[in-house]
Amino acid sequence: MMRLLHYYARFTQVRGGLTGLPGWGRLLMAIAALPGLLCILLSILVFAVSITLLLLLTVPVYRLVQLVAGGRSLPPQGVEVTIPADFQPVPDAPRGPRRHIDVTIVE
Repeated sequence: MMRLLHYYARFTQVRGGLTGLPGWGRLLMAIAALPGLLCILLSILVFAVSITLLLLLTVPVYRLVQLVAGGRSLPPQGVEVTIPADFQPVPDAPRGPRRHIDVTIVE
């Protein structure tokens, strides 16, 4: 927690120093920060393009494999599935009315 307070105090110091500059000084600081901001925007753009290319390359291959494999048929065609005689499906949770329970927390 102390570290967070330290960082916040440092941030307010820097902000106070920047707002204390004359207008032309703030303009120079903004011009100096433009290359960094441009790099950040370009990296976000490159990330979006790479995700788009990844999808453009993999989705057709996935569809082709799905078509060749026969879709999502489980088990494969021609295999017979037998269910054991003692198999009992798990019952769903009861769907009846809910009970109201009062809770008191004592410290």
